[in-house]
Amino acid sequence: MTLRVLLFAQCSDIVGSRKVDLDLPDGSTVQDLMDHFSAKYPPMKKLDRSIMLSVNQEYVEREQLLKDGDEVAVITPVSGG
Repeated sequence: MTLRVLLFAQCSDIVGSRKVDLDLPDGSTVQDLMDHFSAKYPPMKKLDRSIMLSVNQEYVEREQLLKDGDEVAVITPVSGG
């Protein structure tokens, strides 16, 4: 299945892009997607505990099953003044 992954803040800096089209096997979960990014981009592992995830603009748990065409947002907290 093909997913559109939107990356924000530090995640986009690590990956070098704000959008990535990613192919994962059918039956993959949001956690599988995060495992893929952590393996390919090791600095992502450090952010793992603070990352919020949404699928098709709704926040989800990591056990959420993904389906072809889903849009997943990987969101890190931001600060500023």
